[in-house]
Amino acid sequence: MPGAPVFDTSYSTTEVNKSGSRVYDDAWVKGGVEITRRGQRFVLLRQDYLNRLIDEARDDRPQSLDDLLQDYDTAKIRALTADFEAEPPTGTELI
Repeated sequence: MPGAPVFDTSYSTTEVNKSGSRVYDDAWVKGGVEITRRGQRFVLLRQDYLNRLIDEARDDRPQSLDDLLQDYDTAKIRALTADFEAEPPTGTELI
């Protein structure tokens, strides 16, 4: 799959074989490293980093305002809130 590397540190399989524990140390410190072999890219991840990625992927709550508004009809929202700021307070507003 083409694309930019996800991790700052990348090794070839030859470098992995010659490096001893350096690859594992980098994976420990940085959360993961990329390993390239014959044009394919693999990733060595710390287990806690992988668990965090999976938990974040499973979390269906919006992560940003764009996520929150993704499926909303903006014209409908605009129509429903058009007079919101102009309306006088009713005294039952909650903060």
